[in-house]
Amino acid sequence: MNLIKRTAILSPPPHLPTPHLPTPHLPTPHSLTPHSLTPHSLTPHPPTPHSPSVTKRLPETTAHVRITHQSWQQGKIEGEVRVSEYEWQFQWRFRQGQLSVEPSLGRALIKEPLSRFLERCDYQLEPGGDYFFTIRAQI
Repeated sequence: MNLIKRTAILSPPPHLPTPHLPTPHLPTPHSLTPHSLTPHSLTPHPPTPHSPSVTKRLPETTAHVRITHQSWQQGKIEGEVRVSEYEWQFQWRFRQGQLSVEPSLGRALIKEPLSRFLERCDYQLEPGGDYFFTIRAQI
């Protein structure tokens, strides 16, 4: 009953012409499945280059990691990492989750990405091994 009253109130009077407005395409409740619910499936218009859903690709830089020492008994991995003209020595104490990086110059650029790499791959790393990972930034 309320729906009918609202529809009657929102309808234009019969003596005025009805303006033609585009109707956005919205899925019906029957067409919604977990796979059809994407961020854009409920928006009436496609994203524009200035909308927040369209992101710029970040530059990518490759980091080279060399493992110099590993001790499962002491719970640490040591090595060096090189990115562009920067080079650091690191010590990863995996049992405590502590990463130290020296020297301090440029440490803020590498510490977080190196930490993520070590947390993901520490059990696969071997002394003398050379490894690479990608940083989503230009260094």
